[in-house]
Amino acid sequence: IFLAVLSSFSIVFISPLPIFAQDSDDIHIKKIDFDTRNYFFLTLLNIWWVKIVVYAAIFIAVVFLLCAFILFLPVRRRTLRDRARAYGFRVEGAKVEEEIEYDEKGRRRGFIGWLLRTVSRVASRRGFIEFFDFKLERAGMRIRASEFITLHMFGVITIGMAVYYFSKNLLLTILVIVLAVVSPFLLLNIKTSQRLKRFHKQLPDALQLISGSLKAGYSFNQALSMVVDESKPPLSEEFRRILNEIRMGVPEREALENISRRINSEYFDWTVMAINVQREVGGNLAELMETISNTIRERDRVMNRIKALTAEGRLSAVILIVLPIAVGMLMMIINREYISLLFTTKLGLLMLLVAGIMMIIGIIWIVKIIQVKY
Repeated sequence: IFLAVLSSFSIVFISPLPIFAQDSDDIHIKKIDFDTRNYFFLTLLNIWWVKIVVYAAIFIAVVFLLCAFILFLPVRRRTLRDRARAYGFRVEGAKVEEEIEYDEKGRRRGFIGWLLRTVSRVASRRGFIEFFDFKLERAGMRIRASEFITLHMFGVITIGMAVYYFSKNLLLTILVIVLAVVSPFLLLNIKTSQRLKRFHKQLPDALQLISGSLKAGYSFNQALSMVVDESKPPLSEEFRRILNEIRMGVPEREALENISRRINSEYFDWTVMAINVQREVGGNLAELMETISNTIRERDRVMNRIKALTAEGRLSAVILIVLPIAVGMLMMIINREYISLLFTTKLGLLMLLVAGIMMIIGIIWIVKIIQVKY
């Protein structure tokens, strides 16, 4: 990088004068141009798309640095209050500062502990702590809301300062900051969606196991315990939580509704509703679990068939959406002067605006066509 910076400048040095000319005011200056024709690789940073690649690499490196920073956070021992909180119990009147504890109270020492307590105190006034706790819990991420908010703020500030320092471009810095702000929430949504898919995939087998256990003479709690032992996360984690809440005195109906609200699964909502109705009205719970399991399997079979039939349409939609953007980027690389008229003239900007509006309308139209509600 240092040589590349040197390649864009001329090397200037001052040669010393002879002894008899030291008293003169004239200074001989020699200018030597750095030959970059034979060192093309040194001028790569002057190309715009190379700069974008470098900035993207910097962004990814900072993200990995933050992930490594999370791994080095000091781990504290779990107290009885933390274990009870996992099952829905909270100490009444507890202060927010006590949630991040150190010393005799279990609170974390040092600057990190003070920073986390400060963020937790400020965010709790706006209701952000409960919101992020719920989101992180649904995504299955074992990190506190205060730690997530602190790392998010630190990452956004660090990335913004780094990009502006290297690019000196305010517009690019704002764009990167917006991406840095949105990226963690996108990550949470992706992890939540993946976890929900795994839960849906495991649920029919779990219901079938509960049905078989009930037919064999086991109680409902024993059937849940068998599901916990035989299943894998995330289903085993959620069912273990149900079982622990029931053992700690939480009513069965409330424990089931808690997990249903946390997971936000349509399939599990059916299960909870069926169990609650059976508890009030009566009936054969084993046959009910088996019926729900078969219904979920049939629904999944139909949905997979629909996805197979609409695969061509979805692929066409992706191509139609990506093709204009890809062609534009290719033209920027091949013939930048030709396509620069779209960005440097009023008519070109107007054409881009109209094209963007039509693209958005077309995307919404295509998505409506390929989506099949069932």
